[in-house]
Amino acid sequence: MKKKLLINPFESISETKLLVFGIIATLLASYLAFLLNGRFDGAIDLHFTEKVETLQPLIDNAINFISLFIFLFIAGKIINSKTRAVDIATPILVAKIPYYILLLFNINDFIYSSTTSLLQKVNPENPSQMPNIDPGTLAVILPFALISIAFLIWFIVLLYYGFKTATNSKTPAHKMYFIGAIILAEILSSILISTINY
Repeated sequence: MKKKLLINPFESISETKLLVFGIIATLLASYLAFLLNGRFDGAIDLHFTEKVETLQPLIDNAINFISLFIFLFIAGKIINSKTRAVDIATPILVAKIPYYILLLFNINDFIYSSTTSLLQKVNPENPSQMPNIDPGTLAVILPFALISIAFLIWFIVLLYYGFKTATNSKTPAHKMYFIGAIILAEILSSILISTINY
């Protein structure tokens, strides 16, 4: 039961509760990202920087939400004309929660300092040359990279089950609509975030 809640809460928890929980989580995470210098600079992206302006994470989240919503809602309508906007909005908000957990890894700029240290050792004239990496730095970055991949998969699984529930999708073609929507949302959100000055 607990495992099912982690990957598909949409069948056992009411839509209203999930929607409210998703909104609250997004607002709290936007503030946490400001404190921990996190940027959600793409629909499926999270990066840490030296400094984050107060509203940047909230604007990032808003752009990411809108981008995902546009393409997933269009895909949902193609699959099932009865797909409702709220049925698409709810899983988008809930699915991002794994990303918010990742923010905690950057307490005291832990991940940012480690990745910056690694990048400084890369030879810009010969980037293919293997840098001399401190074992301590590697011990930090590798586990975080693996956890990030696991959480990305968790995000996609949550989003897929929410989308599947919302649209009653069943065929392989429907899965392709879902994948295409995520790719387009990533492209749009990345372009918008990189071009907006705030």
